[in-house]
Amino acid sequence: MNGPASGDADGQIYTLHGKAGNTPASLVEVEVADSAPYEIRIRGLVKESTFKKADLQTLTELRYVPGSNSFSLHDVLTNHADYPHDYQIIYHSNFGTPILEEGARFLAPMSSISPFNDYAKSGLKTWQTYQGPTKDFDEMVFNIQPLADENHQTLAAVVNKAGDKGASIQFDTRQLPVLTLWKNTDTVKQGYVTGIEPGTATPIR
Repeated sequence: MNGPASGDADGQIYTLHGKAGNTPASLVEVEVADSAPYEIRIRGLVKESTFKKADLQTLTELRYVPGSNSFSLHDVLTNHADYPHDYQIIYHSNFGTPILEEGARFLAPMSSISPFNDYAKSGLKTWQTYQGPTKDFDEMVFNIQPLADENHQTLAAVVNKAGDKGASIQFDTRQLPVLTLWKNTDTVKQGYVTGIEPGTATPIR
């Protein structure tokens, strides 16, 4: 399972990208409603197993109504092993142009933010805004503690400079209590992109 690189009480290190990142779904279903609004549902089952360690299954369902400007994801993660195991998950939602540009902004309610490393610390003063494509720009990562409403819902977004284009992610902080912001405003060919990444834990190094 994709999850933050971090450790548990026993010192076990979890890599940022688990086997699930390169594992195709073993079962895929597509369902289209036969009456308006003709909702489309796509389901996929991904199995990740390691001898004597993990046996995790993730059932993902994507729901979309034609013509809508949004879609929803519903995941069910099940430990099929005979023993309890620690699993972590982070949702990599990446955005580029035309939303990402010089002067674009990241927006989210939060109680705290911390830099991933010393390099990110140097960008704290301008962490909410984006540069244009910049040669030799390294990845900057910020760990965020989001604030939520009375229903534990919160929202994180990236909008362009003019504020007329954007994308947002809504999530439940009971399930995904932390948020990671990934900024990679390198050259276009090298990868001009930013990531809004809710998860169960923040990356560490």
